[in-house]
Amino acid sequence: RLDNVVFRLHFACSRSQAAQLVGHGHVFVNGKRVDIPSYRVKAGDVIEIAPQSKNMLIIKENLLEVGKSGVCPWLSVDADNMKGQFLAVPQRAEVKELEGVNEQLVVELYSR
Repeated sequence: RLDNVVFRLHFACSRSQAAQLVGHGHVFVNGKRVDIPSYRVKAGDVIEIAPQSKNMLIIKENLLEVGKSGVCPWLSVDADNMKGQFLAVPQRAEVKELEGVNEQLVVELYSR
């Protein structure tokens, strides 16, 4: 989802803020404005902040986090130009948040 990629590129400090940035038209995908947070990003897509939005203080502050924690291996980011690329769909092992999660228990819960 585009809102998750915007969050992981450190353009936003939370997924909610990322969805709001996308919904308000501050994000371009492959040079075109996309205002749907649930937009499915494909490998090779370039995600950037709209030219008129590049002076937003909130985005600049969020991008300071890139230097501290970096980005996921399936993303690349150019913080100076407020541009990033979705390189590939991540494998399960690459997603740190899923460590210790048993998907079978989730399936069983929702199958009731």
